Amino acid sequence: MRCPNCKNPNDSDATICQWCGARCAPEPPPSSNPEGKTLRQLVKEGNSHLATRLYIEETGATVREAENHIKKIKKQLEDRRNDKKVLLGILGLMLFAILLWLIFPE
Repeated sequence: MRCPNCKNPNDSDATICQWCGARCAPEPPPSSNPEGKTLRQLVKEGNSHLATRLYIEETGATVREAENHIKKIKKQLEDRRNDKKVLLGILGLMLFAILLWLIFPE
């Protein structure tokens, strides 16, 4: 482990640097999510496998719990897409009705 202050090497279990006396913290394990993306972003991009692994790392959940959580996120995203489609359909009908009213005023 390298000292965060002086960058000199120390033993891996050292808590104080033998060179400068600064506190040495153990290095955190590398994350499987180096870009820091959220689970929702990973699922949206189609990376469910990484999202599942990340959820297990962060929460200590079982594989089944993680998969259920990711399925729930997928369903929420799908429901949102469907809601947008419905709203766009309603908006299209309203615009069509307005155009008809403008063309054929009575």
